[in-house]
Amino acid sequence: MSVTTDDLDSIVRNVGGRPKGSTLTEKATRQRKIQTATYEATRRYTEEKYQGDGNLPHGTLDRIIRSAVCSQGLLSPDAKSIKKETIRLREKSGSLFGVERSNRSPMQHVEVILIQFCLAMNRMTMSIDSRTFLHLAMDLVMGTNVETQMIHWKKCIDALL
Repeated sequence: MSVTTDDLDSIVRNVGGRPKGSTLTEKATRQRKIQTATYEATRRYTEEKYQGDGNLPHGTLDRIIRSAVCSQGLLSPDAKSIKKETIRLREKSGSLFGVERSNRSPMQHVEVILIQFCLAMNRMTMSIDSRTFLHLAMDLVMGTNVETQMIHWKKCIDALL
């Protein structure tokens, strides 16, 4: 009797099981739920801390984390993935999401050109100091839309400070 590779494939290959890609989907869903629970725990912790005198009874943060994990339908081991220090740091910084969107300078596109100028000057063995660099940057943006955007951006930043 001869055995072909098709026969071996049918013997070795499992039939059934999880659909392809379902594990990745579950991981992504779980991660999203953990992020939501972390946000919710930070929000509750901040609310409770500022409702009182700023001090909370011992174990309050653990209770808040467990409650947030349960509200997302996660298992109790997932509560360990939400660190208490993360919640405290987010509350202290005032950032519930942990990451603040940065306010990008309108000069970000001009910076690439400035770097290319500096590298070209370096190849020509010409030194460039900060004063020369600033003059070069001002000459590049003067009279352009970037200049008006920079003025507006600077006013907004100064207003925040």
